[in-house]
Amino acid sequence: MIPNHLSGLRLRVVGATDPPIIVISGGVQLHLLDLLGLEPTHPRWPET
Repeated sequence: MIPNHLSGLRLRVVGATDPPIIVISGGVQLHLLDLLGLEPTHPRWPET
């Protein structure tokens, strides 16, 4: 059930110099990301 809910996440690339944005379509996705300790508004790797 978890992979089913997370499969709806979409990644929106705004520009070449901007970090990508995760598009969250439901509260369940946000809650699962919170339980996993992931912050969807910050990139995983620091910019170089």
